Amino acid sequence: MAQDTDGLLLPDKLGNFAKKLTEEGEHSAGMDLFRTLLDVSREEEGRAQSRWGFDLWHYQRILDLALPPLVLADPCGAFNVLSDLLESAVKSHDRGLEDYSQAWRPAIADHPQNELTSIEDTLVTAVRDSAAPCLHGGTEAVTLMRELEDRGYPVFRRLALHVLQSLEGKGLRLAEERLEARANLLDRRLLPEYAFLLRSSFGRLSPESQGRLLGSIDQGPDINVAKYEKNHGHTPSDSDLERYRRHWQFEKLGFIEASLTGTWLDRYQEFLLEFGRPERPPEFTFWITSWTGPTSPMDK
Repeated sequence: MAQDTDGLLLPDKLGNFAKKLTEEGEHSAGMDLFRTLLDVSREEEGRAQSRWGFDLWHYQRILDLALPPLVLADPCGAFNVLSDLLESAVKSHDRGLEDYSQAWRPAIADHPQNELTSIEDTLVTAVRDSAAPCLHGGTEAVTLMRELEDRGYPVFRRLALHVLQSLEGKGLRLAEERLEARANLLDRRLLPEYAFLLRSSFGRLSPESQGRLLGSIDQGPDINVAKYEKNHGHTPSDSDLERYRRHWQFEKLGFIEASLTGTWLDRYQEFLLEFGRPERPPEFTFWITSWTGPTSPMDK
């Protein structure tokens, strides 16, 4: 597909055409064109690329033009197409089921840490924002969770946790199931969304559920000694392993610091004395900081 002579107008024309098809009742044709226009090819320099050579600005422009009427006409159809596109973008990395999404999308929610500089970023936002209209359109939350989680990639599991947080009380049972799953507690690839959901939901969980979660934290991490040796360059001593366990517990309790009471609060305060207040939010695996120094008084 070649762009017209000035190289700028074609994306707008195509986006408007997809919009017009939908608004005039040709929902299926509009959806098919939308999917085709936003298709991705294999990555270049670590990022997915538009199959048709659209840069990120024009890719986003097509989304902005064509998506709103599609969401109105068929919210769950739009959600599924966007999810397919995001899965294709992640698959283009060819890294199995590892997507390293925390590096290119630190938070599913809008957050200053997000740079929003890739097609993957754009599609994450679109999938996230299309979930609510799909739910309002009649899809059960459990069905939406399954559709996201069955795609396997961590970014989709993070999206599912984000959607559960937005459901508040209506999704409490589903949230409880995912928060209590020890595999999720141990999986750092689900941060920060697991931590956000835990923080917002913990006080509303049943006492039994709270007890099971705190018991899992008390159990400590499943320490992979070989991985520890690789990361630290030496075989861990018993005291190394104990410190690692305590720091892991400190991090997890930090997610629910405001909800801790009694002996758990006392324990967390002991950890604070031992480790100090973290310099970055513990729920973020990646945290980017910047610093600007004083202006030099020297003339150039």
